[in-house]
Amino acid sequence: MDFILYSSAILVVLALLFFAIERPYVVAAVLVFCFVYRFNVELPGPLDARGLLTLFLLGRLFLFDNHNYQLVRKYLFRNFNFALLVLFLLISFYTTYSYYGELKEQVQLVFLLLVSIILGFIIIINGQGQKVFLRAIVFSGVLSTIDLLWSIIKYGTLNIRSLLKTVLLHESLNEYSAYNHGTLALICCFALVMVYFSYIKKQMPRLVSAPLILFLSLGVIISTSRSTIIAMIFAFVILFIVQKEIQFNLKKIMRMVFGFALFFISFYFIYNALLSSGDFKMSFIDETYYRLYEEPMSLLGGNEKKVFDEYGDAKVRNSEWRYNRSMKGLAKYSRLNLKIQMFGLGIGGYENKNFGEDYSRGYTLGAHNGYLLILIERGIIGLLIYIYIILYLSFKSFKLLRQGLIDTPIVYVFLTLAFFSIGNNAELTNQLAFLLLGAMFANIKEGLTSNYAIEESLNISSDRGINNQLVEKEEPSLILKK
Repeated sequence: MDFILYSSAILVVLALLFFAIERPYVVAAVLVFCFVYRFNVELPGPLDARGLLTLFLLGRLFLFDNHNYQLVRKYLFRNFNFALLVLFLLISFYTTYSYYGELKEQVQLVFLLLVSIILGFIIIINGQGQKVFLRAIVFSGVLSTIDLLWSIIKYGTLNIRSLLKTVLLHESLNEYSAYNHGTLALICCFALVMVYFSYIKKQMPRLVSAPLILFLSLGVIISTSRSTIIAMIFAFVILFIVQKEIQFNLKKIMRMVFGFALFFISFYFIYNALLSSGDFKMSFIDETYYRLYEEPMSLLGGNEKKVFDEYGDAKVRNSEWRYNRSMKGLAKYSRLNLKIQMFGLGIGGYENKNFGEDYSRGYTLGAHNGYLLILIERGIIGLLIYIYIILYLSFKSFKLLRQGLIDTPIVYVFLTLAFFSIGNNAELTNQLAFLLLGAMFANIKEGLTSNYAIEESLNISSDRGINNQLVEKEEPSLILKK
């Protein structure tokens, strides 16, 4: 049995080696899918599936691909903002190690994040990156929508099970170890951004993009994740402002407003009709109604009455709870000494120093604010570095997209993640975030190079025009001399 197991592992490694050398973008698409969908497989030995894919792509860079290696050296390693990102990681490493030790784990984390930046840069820099990210993210979004539908229909709950992992990995999940509905909704939102951008750029036909947009939108809505819906709205507003291809008129705006109004009115009346039948009342429908209608209306002042659960207790408004939790964390941070405020408590400091104060639960909940988490664990220096990098890469990308010099919507995907993190946890500092940052570095380099090439061609053309004019002026004098 062991012989069969290790023989299979060797064959898998050889197959990966072949694809990494001959078809690197196939391996890159699989790796991006694993990051986005959070899919992983434990393998015999020290590496899991994602680690093995990462190692093969990195090895190919240094052993077989001198061209990409030179690009990384010239345009990434010498980039000031990349140096700032490395400084952010080194500060996190030093602070965490000085407080908690764990040298091996911290070195591994910093190494994987740096490799994620490099791989994101390489995937985009050679012109194949858009297809890689598009296929991986859209496939992840479709699977996430299927997971949401399957879990809701089968279990009637927002504790989501992964159908792919259940089938392939025989993963058995109970209610308390299931996946967060907001995470899968975020993946659907990533895919929506990619599909819609490809549609307006005429890179994807309407016959394909329209069904995908409807299906992925269904995943976002049935997830009832307010953080994702708000993040999606902000990301699309920015996309509408930046992209010149989108032109609004009064008819289009009225059509969109009418469509949203019709959806929410239909949802309200269908829900009440189902409840009045007496046969359809279930916890999921109650939760959906509360999350998409009652709580937003109460925040807007349209529903002043408290909403009660089945036990007669007043439901805690989720948005208010997150806000109050962030304010408590910020107040506790302000009481720390200056050195800790500057450099933070290290990775895991929020939980280790009990910032959550979840005594009644028996375990610590996350911060539910990714920026506050960076502030507490990496300090004000780390937060300022990270925000500066986000703003620099975003505005540079907006300018290049506006000029039509790049055609990859990575910045909109990252901004969706950035807005989503306002009400969530460590999504801004995981491998997916750093993979996207690396891709944005490559986009900017690619766009600036294209702009430089265009300017050079214009200068050459203008120089040729001037030379031709000079020749034409000189020709009559030559004739007179003859």
